[in-house]
Amino acid sequence: MKISVFAVAAMTLQLTSGQRDEPRRVRGAVQRRLEGHAGDHTMLEAEEEDKPEKSAKKTVDFLPVYKAMEAFQSKAAGDATKSSSSTSSMPEKSTGSKPMGPDRNAATSALVDATTTPTTDVRLSNADKRSESERAKKRSEKKARKEARKEAREQATPTEEKAISGPISGPYKYESSKWEARKIKGRVSLDVDAFDEAVVAWSKNLCDLGITATLFDNNSEMVYQKSVGTMYTPFVEGGYSLTSGFGPLEEGWTGDTVFTPYSNTKGVAAATFLASVVDARLGYLDEPIHTTFIDLKDSQVGQMTSRQILSHTSGLKTFNREDPENDRYYSCKYDESKTLRECLEMFVLTDDNLNNPPGTMTGYNNEAFDILAEVAVQKTGMDNFGEIFQKYIAGPLGMDSTTYDCPIVKSTQEKPGVAWGLCSTGNDFPKFVQMLSKDGMSPSGERVLTKNAVYQMFSHGGGSALNTGDLLWGGHLPFYATRCYPRLVKGALKNMVPELGDLALPLTSVAGYGLGTMFFLGNFGEIFGHAGSTGGIWLVAPGRFAIYLTWMASSSIAPEVAGGTYTLIADILNAFENASTFTVENSLGVEDGSEQIEICGGQDMYVDLFSQLGISSFEPLTPTLKCPGDEQRLSATEVHPLSAAFDVTGFPFHLL
Repeated sequence: MKISVFAVAAMTLQLTSGQRDEPRRVRGAVQRRLEGHAGDHTMLEAEEEDKPEKSAKKTVDFLPVYKAMEAFQSKAAGDATKSSSSTSSMPEKSTGSKPMGPDRNAATSALVDATTTPTTDVRLSNADKRSESERAKKRSEKKARKEARKEAREQATPTEEKAISGPISGPYKYESSKWEARKIKGRVSLDVDAFDEAVVAWSKNLCDLGITATLFDNNSEMVYQKSVGTMYTPFVEGGYSLTSGFGPLEEGWTGDTVFTPYSNTKGVAAATFLASVVDARLGYLDEPIHTTFIDLKDSQVGQMTSRQILSHTSGLKTFNREDPENDRYYSCKYDESKTLRECLEMFVLTDDNLNNPPGTMTGYNNEAFDILAEVAVQKTGMDNFGEIFQKYIAGPLGMDSTTYDCPIVKSTQEKPGVAWGLCSTGNDFPKFVQMLSKDGMSPSGERVLTKNAVYQMFSHGGGSALNTGDLLWGGHLPFYATRCYPRLVKGALKNMVPELGDLALPLTSVAGYGLGTMFFLGNFGEIFGHAGSTGGIWLVAPGRFAIYLTWMASSSIAPEVAGGTYTLIADILNAFENASTFTVENSLGVEDGSEQIEICGGQDMYVDLFSQLGISSFEPLTPTLKCPGDEQRLSATEVHPLSAAFDVTGFPFHLL
């Protein structure tokens, strides 16, 4: 019968841990265990010899322990003889006895002295010598295997073993909005010439379409603003929106040409609400709207929050802004005898108008944003949302050419198209983009938005709602404006190009949605922004750069030109980012002090569509354009076999 080393240790601990109330019983138990096993060490040695090789690695030398056991047994037996007439039975507990501290300490000292006796004084048996020889052999073999593995690692190629490039992980490098919180410092060198060349090429490929491009560096300072090309689709007096509001392509575009940003406006709307209501502490993002619309307290629609509206998770049905005569909501809204609140209560804010309970499903919705105008007016006590925008955003930023009074889309200060109704210019709108890139500060140093407000805009706003990310439009909006994508989906374009139903392609460039903000995947980091129907896209890459690109091309008037605008935006971003340098470092450091950010965050993060298709730009995928005058021009010298998949002539721009 074997005695457990751990049992001896446990018993010893009991004797030395201060449990003095039953010293006789505990000591007697130890004594009885030991008396029956005085010679058990020879049995233990024999059993160790018979164990398989695997156990030999964990062989324990029991001899020092046995010496300690003998010493402890001898001392304990002597003490027990003095205090009891029998060593084989458990002494009864005496309620009047005193703790036997000195005896306990003496026994413990004997055990400690024995276990610290040098093992070199112990004579080894032949079996012990054989066991020691085997252990030495095993140690030698283990060392040889370790050295062999080390040598193999040093000689391995990247495909044989994936090396760690540095102390900063791919996601930490790519997510630049979190660099500061993660103690990461970015080093940025922007190639402005490459940006200029890409903008010029974009305009040339699109029949000299006019574009005003603005670039801010990693310090949010403007380093480039230029208008290239002259063609655009001008407003038609008395016309309306995409239906009849724009004329044929003509020359005349400049940075001061008034244009319609359409859904670029959503970021402005979010900022206006955050500044006037949330930052002003008059309300909060998760406040249900029934606090403003009191009659909706017991309704399902009344539980909707401002956050859900700004993140397209309101659950509301949409309306058709392009057919105001037959659409009940827009017909009411454009009726001068009706107020905005009346139209909202009659046609929008009813349980019957819910597709899904608020907060459960993502669905792009323009009309829901109009609710925020009424909430902001009630909270601030001001007359209308247009005035609120002027006070909190346009005024502090000096956006003198940007307004909600935009006749071409029938937007007014009192009844604004909150999500899409601004008019602005290519030189004026970038002031808003610069403010976001400066974490809410104006160029003059005035606080326009709190840092938390900007953080909320750039954070996932949909909560647990379904169909988020690239399913924002249910997979029916092939919006391609980047090189990197969250995934490829088989049959992504089967509804538009049935013969390509088996092809795996991205669903859209939009990888997520915050508050009035789309999430894009840049070549070397995350990008936040928003696109619009007739042109214009704002892009903020925190800690790296910010861009505003604007043009005006109606898809109903010039579908071929309009269809290629966003696709070729990817070429501007790709050329610019590839020519620039983005590195990061932190307190851990690496040998050269910095680490490169991998394309699309690295192979384990996002999909590099260019590598998948074997292209270096979107030009080979862009259809041939026939420009005014029949004089030109091919968008690419060589057309890619999959160009049909990217022919978005019928792109549903009215959804933006």
